[in-house]
Amino acid sequence: MPTRSTIRAVAVRAGYLLLAITMRSWFAVWGNILLVAGYVIWNVIFNNGLRFDPYPFLLLCTALTALSYLQNPIILTMQRVAEEAQARQEALMRQQIDLMARHLLYQLHQTEAMHAILTRTPGIDRSADNAPEGSGIPGDI
Repeated sequence: MPTRSTIRAVAVRAGYLLLAITMRSWFAVWGNILLVAGYVIWNVIFNNGLRFDPYPFLLLCTALTALSYLQNPIILTMQRVAEEAQARQEALMRQQIDLMARHLLYQLHQTEAMHAILTRTPGIDRSADNAPEGSGIPGDI
């Protein structure tokens, strides 16, 4: 017996396929419009012998309702999957930004610690620390 995750995976794949075929293509939109228009014209113009669905078009309404019942859960599932993917991407970006900020803070701490060690170490030439501002000497802060 298939598991719930297997069923969900199959449903998601089916949803992507249905979305790719029917909803992301203007060809499919115009094809559906022409199909419905042709259906209505066929059932209005032709004589009684060739009509298969008279004026209230109950068969057409039933077919379109069934199609919407099938498409709605798939569309909602696909929207939820897209939102989850976007949320995962945003979480990953936040995690990378946090990691980069931590790394920069670590580097800053190491630089300050090294500066503190160098200023306390005897025998180091500190003449660069007293250089005029904007002189370009590394000790110039």
